[in-house]
Amino acid sequence: MAGLAVLAAMLCSACITSRPQASPEPDQAIKLEVGCLTINIWDSEPTVTWLEGGKLWTYVPESQACLEETQATSLNWSPDGLRAVLDNELDGIVNVDELEGADELLAASETSRPIWQQPFGTSLLSIQNGAVARTTPTGLADLPLDGQSPIAALASHPDSDHYALVNEAGQIHLLTPEGVSAEIFQLPKNSRVDQIEFSTDGSLLWFLTQTSEGSTVHKLDLSPITVLLEDDEPSGFTVELGDNILTTAPLPKFLEFDPAVEDADFMHEEVATRENISTFALHPGHPSWLAVTEGECANAVTSLLADDLLIEGIDGAAIGWIFGDGIPTLATTTAGASCEPGDLSLNKIILAQSSFDQISVASGVHDAAVRWKHPDPKDPTPDPPFA
Repeated sequence: MAGLAVLAAMLCSACITSRPQASPEPDQAIKLEVGCLTINIWDSEPTVTWLEGGKLWTYVPESQACLEETQATSLNWSPDGLRAVLDNELDGIVNVDELEGADELLAASETSRPIWQQPFGTSLLSIQNGAVARTTPTGLADLPLDGQSPIAALASHPDSDHYALVNEAGQIHLLTPEGVSAEIFQLPKNSRVDQIEFSTDGSLLWFLTQTSEGSTVHKLDLSPITVLLEDDEPSGFTVELGDNILTTAPLPKFLEFDPAVEDADFMHEEVATRENISTFALHPGHPSWLAVTEGECANAVTSLLADDLLIEGIDGAAIGWIFGDGIPTLATTTAGASCEPGDLSLNKIILAQSSFDQISVASGVHDAAVRWKHPDPKDPTPDPPFA
C-alpha cells in the first residue's frame, strides 16, 4: 500500500511509518484532518471506508483520512470504486458523471438495497414491484429479465453481461443480455433468499436461504458453462512482497450457455448451516473462502471457512477483505443501516494458527464498506493484487 503510506507521510508529520504490534484505540487513532481532502488519494488498492461524525473516512496505514463531509448513514461503493450510494443518493467521490435517473431509482429503492452492475459500475439495479429497474448514463429504464414470476433477488455476473435472479417461485435463473432465461436450481420449499452473489472469478454462485428451521449458505459450481479468457490460459498473476507471495483476484470467466443449460450438471453444496445467518462475505482472491455472520449489530459474530480451516469468534459482521501487509485481512463492523452506531475492526487472519488478530479502527460508525476496484474481464493486466 505504498501510495497511501506516502500520502500519510505528506499530510501528517506525526504519522507512524512502521507498523506496531497493534493499532491505536479508536479515540487515539491519528486522523488526517485539515478539512476533508479535495484530492484523489485512492490508488485502487483495497481499503475500508466508513461513515462517522458527519464525515466519510478512509483507512490510511495507522491513521484515517476524511474524504468528504456528509450526514449519510449508509454506504455502497460501485465496483470500480469511483461512485458511492450514500443514503440512497448517488455521490461522485472522484470526478465522475452521475447516472441519469439515479435519484428517481434510488428514491423508489428504500425497501430494496440497490446493487451495482459488475464489474464497472456503469449502472444501478433495483427490484421494484417484482421487476428490475436499471439506471444508466442515458437514463432510467426497466431491464428485460424473464424470471417467469415476480423477481425476489438479483446478482450481476462479473463478465458484465449476465445475471442470476431468484423468482418468488423459488427458482434460480441465469439470464443472457438478451433476456434468455435458463433455470439452474430450485430452492427448498418454504425458503427465501436473503443474499445472492457470484464469486469474483464468476465460476461460483453463492446464496443465503432462510427457513423456519434456520439459515444455510449454498454454493453452485458453474464451471460446466464457464470459460477462462485467452483459451483457458490463466489470466491472473502472482507477485512477491518480502517473504509474502501475493495472488491477484482471477479475472472473471464468461458464461456460455443457452436454454439447454438447464440440463447441465451443476454441483450444489450446502456450505454452512446455522440458526441465524444474517450475511456472508467472499474473498476476491480465494473463491471458496466464506466468512459467515450470525446475528446482527452488536450481537454479530463471524466465522471464517477457509479451505479446511474453521476460525470462529470474530466480533462484528463481515463486510469484505482488504490488502493487509500480505496477510488476509477481514473487515467487520457492528454498525449497519438498522443498528446503533458501532465499531469497525480489521482482522488479520493467521492461517498457520487458525486464529486472528483484531485491530480496532473506529467507533461511533454508522456504516462501513470495502472500496476496491473489481477486475476488468477485458483487461489482461489486472489491478492491485489481493492477499
